[in-house]
Amino acid sequence: MIRAVALLVALGLFLGGADEGHWQPQARAATPVSASSPAAMKADDAAAIGFLTAGQLAQQCREGTAFSVTYCLAFLAGVHDSMRAYEQWLDQREFCAPNTVKQRDLSNAFLAFVTAHPEYRDGLASSVAVVALKEAWPCTSPGR
Repeated sequence: MIRAVALLVALGLFLGGADEGHWQPQARAATPVSASSPAAMKADDAAAIGFLTAGQLAQQCREGTAFSVTYCLAFLAGVHDSMRAYEQWLDQREFCAPNTVKQRDLSNAFLAFVTAHPEYRDGLASSVAVVALKEAWPCTSPGR
């Protein structure tokens, strides 16, 4: 729960939607997204609706300041935790990271994937993160 709150706070700060201490969503035009690949949405499209690209998140992860590292770890923990919640609802696993996985492990897996696949740098950070986690911790049997 704390990770999710940290992620929401970080996203609110990133989007610049604070008004008198309350976060306000930014009005943006919707852009259709193709689900064909994690790189389907280009950087300009992602930025237009307030989302990070994988390249932008990788930059945050590598920057080394307390804020950027916390932002990176909170973002990836949020993706991890969201996927774990969907596993419970759908009874299907996307990746099989051990229960003891650390946030730094998530960051290392994400950075290794983006480095190995620079063609995904313009993809949505959350989608590319899921693909990176699937590659780092594949499930050995279908659906589990």
